[in-house]
Amino acid sequence: NPVMTFQYTNDDPSNPGTEVTNGLETLPDFVMMMQFPDELSAGDRIVIIVPTDFMFTTYSGACSNFRWVCSDETQDCEGELEREPVCNSTEQTITFHITNYPAVAAETLIQFGMDFVNPARTMDLAENLWRCTHYGPTTEKDLTRGLRYRETTEESTL
Repeated sequence: NPVMTFQYTNDDPSNPGTEVTNGLETLPDFVMMMQFPDELSAGDRIVIIVPTDFMFTTYSGACSNFRWVCSDETQDCEGELEREPVCNSTEQTITFHITNYPAVAAETLIQFGMDFVNPARTMDLAENLWRCTHYGPTTEKDLTRGLRYRETTEESTL
């Protein structure tokens, strides 16, 4: 089964309608969206593999400015999952350990934001893929879809 939704937005707040593309530039409004055809049960994991050279953790190893994003921006957002993810910059992964009871319903849209920093160089298409996999407690549900990140320029604006 393919992932129903696995995409991002990367709006440039200083230039509406465009994306942040410069090398080594922070992506302040980066939002990831994911949706699965199966329910997410306690014991499941969602693992996102981030392309090499993107920076997304703090010096202490935490996810950089992680935040839940909800469709209704007029209220505080708690997110669909009970726990924030674990970020690992060595393995380039963002892992959500599902603890929800009852389970998160199939087709629930999960949205979150983090501060990412673009790689210094423009990556080849083959190495510029994001991967998302849903692992169940006893069987692997490989719901993978490559997500190509748009090219970055080699010049830094920092």
